[in-house]
Amino acid sequence: MLLDLYPKLHRRYTSLPIIGPILDGYGTWLLKLGYSTEHVCKHFRAARRLAGKLQQRHVRSLTELTRSQLRACVLCPQNMRLAIVLLYTTHV
Repeated sequence: MLLDLYPKLHRRYTSLPIIGPILDGYGTWLLKLGYSTEHVCKHFRAARRLAGKLQQRHVRSLTELTRSQLRACVLCPQNMRLAIVLLYTTHV
């Protein structure tokens, strides 16, 4: 998925701290929900910002991520959707 949308930059996204490993599945999920590839790309760009904010809050892994830390980082709708996925994958 990421390789198709960002052939030259996919590694940059998959290597993002904390959330990089789940982004490919996240993008696939968004496409299955009917989102356009353009909209999915916006979500990936938002994910880069979210990863930076999580690092600023000293979050090192999804397993140590708390709801309050995540809420403090969510500033846009794309980050909110990704935050929901992060909470689901870490607390199921």
